[in-house]
Amino acid sequence: MIGTALVSSMILVGAAQAQTAPDAQLSERSDQVDDIIVTAQKREQRLQDVPIAVTAITSEALEANRITNVTDLSGLAPNVTVRPAAGGSQTPAFSMRGAVSYGVVPGSDKAVSIYLDGVYIGNPKGSIFDVPDVSRIEVLRGPQGTLFGRNATAGAVSVTTRDPDGVFGVRQEFTIGNFDQRRSRTSIDTPTWGPFSAYLSYVHNERSGDARNLGAGTVWDRTAPESGLGLQTSPQTLGDKDQNSFFVAVRFEPNERFSTVYKFDHTKDDYTPDATSFVGINAAAPLIGSFLNALLTSQTTPVIANTAMVRPDVVNNAFTVPAEQRNSGHSLTSTFQVNDAVTIKNIASYRSSYLNATTQLDGLGGLTFTSAALVPYATFVAFSQNPSLALASPAVQGATIGAFAAGLAPLVGSRFLVVGANTQDDGDQWSDELQVNFDNDFVSLTAGALYYHQEGRSGSPLGLPGTASFSPLPTTGRIPIGNQSVSYNEATSIAAYAQGDFHLTPQLDLVAGYRITNDKKSGTYESGGVFTPASPGSVTAGTFTGIRVTPFDYDDTQPSYTIGANYKPNDDILIYGKYSRSFVSGGSVGGVGFEPEIAKGFEAGLKADFLNRSLRTNLALFHVDYENLQAASSGINVGRPDLGTLVIQQGDSTAKGVELEVTYVPTTGLTLNGSFGYTDVEFGPVNPVLQASVGAGQFLPTLVPDYTANLSAQYETAPIWGNAYLFFRTDAAWRSEQRTYSNPVQAAAIPVFGLIDHSDATWIVNARASIKDISLAGGTAELALWARNLTDDDSPTFPLGFSNFLVSSAFQRARTFGLDLIFDF
Repeated sequence: MIGTALVSSMILVGAAQAQTAPDAQLSERSDQVDDIIVTAQKREQRLQDVPIAVTAITSEALEANRITNVTDLSGLAPNVTVRPAAGGSQTPAFSMRGAVSYGVVPGSDKAVSIYLDGVYIGNPKGSIFDVPDVSRIEVLRGPQGTLFGRNATAGAVSVTTRDPDGVFGVRQEFTIGNFDQRRSRTSIDTPTWGPFSAYLSYVHNERSGDARNLGAGTVWDRTAPESGLGLQTSPQTLGDKDQNSFFVAVRFEPNERFSTVYKFDHTKDDYTPDATSFVGINAAAPLIGSFLNALLTSQTTPVIANTAMVRPDVVNNAFTVPAEQRNSGHSLTSTFQVNDAVTIKNIASYRSSYLNATTQLDGLGGLTFTSAALVPYATFVAFSQNPSLALASPAVQGATIGAFAAGLAPLVGSRFLVVGANTQDDGDQWSDELQVNFDNDFVSLTAGALYYHQEGRSGSPLGLPGTASFSPLPTTGRIPIGNQSVSYNEATSIAAYAQGDFHLTPQLDLVAGYRITNDKKSGTYESGGVFTPASPGSVTAGTFTGIRVTPFDYDDTQPSYTIGANYKPNDDILIYGKYSRSFVSGGSVGGVGFEPEIAKGFEAGLKADFLNRSLRTNLALFHVDYENLQAASSGINVGRPDLGTLVIQQGDSTAKGVELEVTYVPTTGLTLNGSFGYTDVEFGPVNPVLQASVGAGQFLPTLVPDYTANLSAQYETAPIWGNAYLFFRTDAAWRSEQRTYSNPVQAAAIPVFGLIDHSDATWIVNARASIKDISLAGGTAELALWARNLTDDDSPTFPLGFSNFLVSSAFQRARTFGLDLIFDF
């Protein structure tokens, strides 16, 4: 298939050479594909001149698809899907060219790097946040080698906001929509004041969730010492958003050679995690199955299992409470044009983030501990706390279970939690990158040095358990003081790099680049402990003693490199090939270390404009070998249940495939886009630790669809009234069926796990129609009608399988639609 595509592309190249007119004969025409300027190689270039598989999301696509953060990019680039992780952690889970990037474990990194105005965002938790004034998003696919290097084995996402232009203007946007959506955006650009220009933006965005919560009004007392949380109430709806965002940009440009742009962004989101729906239990699971069956069947209100695996309108997530997320950042980008050949740029930044979220992971809110469940629960607890009890005589077992039941009997009638999570994350990062670009007739060179430092705390709120499971809780809602489960991490990365495009002939370039990176990580993992309340009248809150403190250190130096060649037979065609090495840094969780993940990949591509630049075809073929794939796993699998989750090496894999992006302007005003991606992934032997975790089953990676596709159409009419014209755009993203549960043997043997074995193919359709440039009081106005998930796809996005006993899932958000009114003055 790949070979056939390459041969077909070379035929098209020959046809293009025969049909394309010389540049001197080309004129500015509205029926040509627009050029897009990108910074995928850390310097401004036409998209068609960049020898990388990169998709640039334009402002029209951003607006029509309501793209406000990285999770909205799913399906818009070939072989790329994105979904928010379960649990309200605001962590994007990427699948890109057969690699899954998550980075949810404290101290670990992700294989898809996210950049905001050239600043690497290190903390994966809380990295789903909205930024006003985004002008362009670039999705770079495959190992990025020299220029991005560290933590870009699958690819990178670069978000670029606009710079001040010194032209006075005011833009006011209003949006109303279903689910009580209200959005207002105000942006003010200043005129040039001497060497200064600036703008500021403020966005308020709120909406109600798409699932009603039967557990609404349940009060939880989280006034544990130092938690800082107090009383919290379960919300009426799930998936709520109440966000305020500020953005300020100031440009200082005293002359044509030097400029400095300072940018500040701050986002605060008071939200509720998306609904988690209970799917079912395995009543045959040893010990826990019989207990859960007794507990659920003895509830006064029947527990409904979502075996249809479609988005529910109603769930009971009584343990879920409103969450809070804060992100802010400062960046200072200075550029000095030394002469026509040399440019120096420096990007200094500081960012901070905070996240606190509590979620009902099982979907089983509102349970009461019943007398019918007492003995099954006592049996489960007795054998869990004393595994050797299985070797005892029936009489000893019976007596032990009876003793446990007597001790647990006073808890009958209390609330009961099967699985819930308290997540808290707080981090700061500092970075500085110095870049030098040199360009002459022989070489285009980019060189630089990078310093990055990150400090963070991740785990449960102080004094509260991180993951609460199988717990009777007081009817007052008081969350008992729990064992500590907190990671304190520091990471410092220092790198130097250089990459040059050597112009051997006017048509042929040789590309070579090298990067060396030193990563140092250190910290402690604190677990366990006993809480001692303060004496009456004491000003202290109490103390934890006996906390297990596990320090760790990591120090490693890794290379990244790229070598390749670019051939341009004319200005409309680029043929390229490259080989790259990149890595995701290693580390340690609670003293359990993990090695760097290595990616070595070859990519060949064709970028070509045909038919007088009205047809654009970009083709990429790739082959990537991954070594030491990093995977999140339960600490139970390595004999460290106190760790919760950790990173272990999954094994090796090979991914190969093809990507095609086509843009066609058949007539003035009409633009058609299409993309297609195919990935074939082969996994080597799985780490025995992971294999052992599924017993006699089989461990297979998940969330890697074989095929993705995207279709879009955009049409602008001629002016219909003064300068006003109509604008229409629709985008449809498709992915094929994908595996969503790692153990097909267990899925085949246990019916409820079979429900999450695969996720069916899906289409997500977005659309927008507007009338633009309506003359109004010296300015213009725009009125638009939009819809996201137009067909109301209700498929599962994040199924969860808990060991062998329970299944729950999060689902695609419901269709949203609304009206925009925009004024520009």
